[in-house]
Amino acid sequence: MSRKLRASMEDTVVATSRAMAPLRGGRASTDLVNHIRVSAYGSKMPVEQVATVSVTGPRTLVVAPYDDSTAGEMRTALEAANLGATPVLDGAIIRINLPKPSGDRRLELKKLAKAEAEKGRISLRNTRRDAINSARRAAKSGEIPEGKKNRQEKEISELCDEYIKRIDEVLTNVLRDLDS
Repeated sequence: MSRKLRASMEDTVVATSRAMAPLRGGRASTDLVNHIRVSAYGSKMPVEQVATVSVTGPRTLVVAPYDDSTAGEMRTALEAANLGATPVLDGAIIRINLPKPSGDRRLELKKLAKAEAEKGRISLRNTRRDAINSARRAAKSGEIPEGKKNRQEKEISELCDEYIKRIDEVLTNVLRDLDS
């Protein structure tokens, strides 16, 4: 089995995990804001490239821009990101106090997490389908024997199932965090 297939599936799991990271229920995490893009220096850049983000309490984030002149633009981008909290500009530092999510917000976050997990599963299944079709084409053209094709199909399916379980574990952790 190719490293390329394994790497592709690993990338899918990592991307799905990143997509679900901001969905933690009211618990402060730098993942909530690191991906947000801010207009700075003539282009859009992720917050993590233009500021230091730190957790100062269970529900408090502090964003300290490297350049004080970008603080206002950064606050605007953080407000537009719909974090469920209002960023407060305190000098050149931006404080974000995250409220405990309401029952409705928790349900909404759970739906989003489940949707992200399903997108990840679909991506893995598409990767599996492409790899199996490639093995079938190779067998049909005579590049590999039929027995090897069957083994490859089985290995590809087992690998896909393994990565789907990893996505399910990430989803379970996110849902558990939302319930606590």
